[in-house]
Order: sequence, then structure tokens, then C-alpha cells
Amino acid sequence: MILVTGATGNVGNPLLHELQQAKMPYRAAVRDPVQAAQRHGNHPWVKFDFQNPDTYARALEGVNQVFVVLPPGQGSLKVRMYPFLDHCAHRKIEHMVYLSLLGAPQNPAAPHHQIEKHLQNLPLTASFLRASFFMQNLMTTHREEVIDGHLKMPAGHGRTSFVDTRDIARAAKQLFKHPPSETRGYDLTGSEALTYFEVAEILSRELGRNIKYDNPGLFEFVQHWRQKNTKWDFIMIMMVIYTTARLGRAGRVSTDLQDLLGTPPTTFAEFARDMQSCWPPRIQTQEKNHALQP
Repeated sequence: MILVTGATGNVGNPLLHELQQAKMPYRAAVRDPVQAAQRHGNHPWVKFDFQNPDTYARALEGVNQVFVVLPPGQGSLKVRMYPFLDHCAHRKIEHMVYLSLLGAPQNPAAPHHQIEKHLQNLPLTASFLRASFFMQNLMTTHREEVIDGHLKMPAGHGRTSFVDTRDIARAAKQLFKHPPSETRGYDLTGSEALTYFEVAEILSRELGRNIKYDNPGLFEFVQHWRQKNTKWDFIMIMMVIYTTARLGRAGRVSTDLQDLLGTPPTTFAEFARDMQSCWPPRIQTQEKNHALQP
């Protein structure tokens, strides 16, 4: 039995579908099972909260493998993460797949680095999925920018090895299907590293309309997001991510994902083609919003 935490997230949700299609027994851990069922359909939902140990026993009943994501929020990992990891070790969980970050071993300040070290000291086998920047972020955080036709990431001419979260879910399924005997990490990237100028070109071609990369400076970027009343901590996280790309440190391409899947990773063009309905032209969006008004 596999427990999937973050089961409604960018990776957790496609992982549920992968496990369901493969007929592998799983349980979907969320804070509100009723709401999750209403929004995401028929899965074996279970109430779970990293910071509520009372929810651990039911969620882990009969479980021998766990998919773990870092829960949103701030605060000490000793409070919001380690108690669950330690409980898993106490329950003799055999294998844990942790969604980490590309470059985590070289970044001691990152919480992913600290969590990986903690897991390495526990009596269980851990697989670290060190993922690059999600293609799906253009469907969530930056969706309105694509719809408006103006991408506003301050990444300059830096390249990013984008990865599709559906591929990450497929990789996790493979590791659950064939658990490794030793703890190790996997660098999960796409097969290409693109600039945001190239991303805009691909989106323009696949969506059939002009998408431009504005290449803003940091001040313009901050101003853009503050106008949306975005919290400073989230703006700072984005600034770190895009500055890393701007400095040429986000473009490394690895073959680990292809090795796990046995097939090439999804290209950005394939992703854009699959998800094009997510970015309707602005005129359609306005008409839809108008139609919903009483």
C-alpha cells in the first residue's frame, strides 16, 4: 500500500491517476477528504495533517511505501515535517519517495537539503526526486501572463530545464513498482533547456497567437507582483528561482528521468499542445466572465 501526501498537488494528483491505472493499492492523504472528493473525484481519501500526529495512524494503516512532499507554510521542520518522517521510520515504512529540488545537495540553506539529510539518517530506503522547474507553473502562477501574452519572469537569457509534473508522477510510480535497495537521488529534468524567449516562441506557435517574453528587471518584477497584493515571502521565493536561471544555474539537463521512464521526457512543445485549453485568448476569458455575471 502506498500513501500519497500532497495528493491534490501538481505531482500528487497525477500520481494518483498513475497508481489507479496501474491498479496499485494507494491512499490519498489530504486535510479535507470531503472537499478533495468534490474537486478531484473518486480516490481513497484519508484525513491527514503533517502537524497533527493524531492523523498518522489511520493514514499509515497497512502502508509500506510513502510519497512525501514538503507541506506549504513556514516554521521549523522539526515541527512541521520531522515528526511524520520519524513516525514512518518507527512504523517500519520500507521505502519513501521524497519530492525534492534540483541542486538540493549543494544548497544547505534549502529545506529540501535538510529533509534529505534527515531521511538519510533514518532506517528506511529513500528516493529523492530532485525536480527542475515545473512546466505546470505556467498553468498556475503564471497562467494570466500567458493569457495576456506577456511573460514577466526576470530570468534574462538564462536557460531552464523544465520538467512536466506528469513525468515526475510516472517516475514515482516506477520507483514504487520497483523499489530500490539503496537510498539515492534522481535529477529530474526535461531533455532540453530553454530560455523564456524560446518558451514564448513555442507558446506562440502552439496557441496560434503572439506571446512575448518581456524580460523584466527585478524592480519591475516586484512591482508587477505587489500590484497583485502578493505576499513578500512568495515574491522572494520567485526572485531566487529566476535569479538562479538568470545566472545560468538552472539549465542543467540530466538523463535520470528518461532512464526511469524508458522513454524521452515530455518536451515543452508537447506540454503546451496538451494544455492549450488552459490559456484561452483574453477576449474569450472576458466573455466567459461576463456570461457568469447575474
